[in-house]
Amino acid sequence: MDSLKSLEALFFLNEFNVTFNYFFHDNDDETRTSKVFIWKYPIKQPVKNSIAVMSEINDDNLADCIGVCSDFIQNYITK
Repeated sequence: MDSLKSLEALFFLNEFNVTFNYFFHDNDDETRTSKVFIWKYPIKQPVKNSIAVMSEINDDNLADCIGVCSDFIQNYITK
């Protein structure tokens, strides 16, 4: 299985039906993950209750987001 973007992979993950949260995203403005999170395309955010993706590109205000995906996640850790 080379990719989580195949039907074979989706069937495989459905067998577990537990903790995995997966999605397919290309150039869409948004998509929905398997756990019903809104996943936003970079530069098309922020949106209330969404997962912000690479928000450092535009220094987005993340106050209304519920999560962050970034190559620089250490910049979002609060103490």
